[in-house]
Amino acid sequence: MQQTLSTLLPDVDDRAVVTDSFWMSDPDKGAEWLEIWLCEMESGGSGILIRLQQKWAEDPVSFLNVLVRNLSASDYEQIDYDLRTVLQMLQTDDALRMAISAVREANNMDARREANKNLHLRLSQRGLRLSHSFTTVLYSRILRAGSSDDTDTQLYQLLSDWSSLEVSAGIEFSMNTMAHALAVNALGVETDASVVFNAQCRNQTCSGRVATLSARLSSAFTICFARAKSQPSVCLLARYLANKSKRSLLTMTGLGICMRRCVKAVVRS
Repeated sequence: MQQTLSTLLPDVDDRAVVTDSFWMSDPDKGAEWLEIWLCEMESGGSGILIRLQQKWAEDPVSFLNVLVRNLSASDYEQIDYDLRTVLQMLQTDDALRMAISAVREANNMDARREANKNLHLRLSQRGLRLSHSFTTVLYSRILRAGSSDDTDTQLYQLLSDWSSLEVSAGIEFSMNTMAHALAVNALGVETDASVVFNAQCRNQTCSGRVATLSARLSSAFTICFARAKSQPSVCLLARYLANKSKRSLLTMTGLGICMRRCVKAVVRS
């Protein structure tokens, strides 16, 4: 609604109006609808809702078109839904699973081209729209290097657990929060923090790339403690990896800060 307000009244700050929405239902009639309340922030109001009412009276069709467009799924939401659909179908659809495997196992350009053509046909037959955004994310997430049937199953399970927890809690959780929560749930609250962190990284990537980087950082950190006085360059290497991880991966920031502090402590000693 606030996007609709900004579109219809571009001179109005979207923070000037508070929106509350409720799903209403009538069991007797079997009807369900979305009820939206708008309230101006300024005491007594400043005429925003009256102007919005005038927009409705002038051209209700245009008003509804703007509202429907803003309530529709965005490109990112549609891609998320399509990727979840693909992962769900891979659990039971043997033909699609074979098409995915053919793309992964192609060892030359001709085989890759034919495998991609067959995969696109399979996806289209199942009602998926092969937009540029969707295919880009498909190949960079599900079909990335190192992926397999196991990573498909793992990713599907993680996303299912994520959705289930959000439904039961009634609120949304960020990816970092869910990755940590699922790692703790799988390993237990008494598990060492570094082990939980590695599991959290695997949950966030489903490929082990971040976990591999964290293992490299941990190894450099261990070497730094053991050989800091004899080889200061190792300390510089560990510090560089920590700084690089903080710039490239937000999830590694905590580990990077911890390592830099420990490196400084070793150097001082």
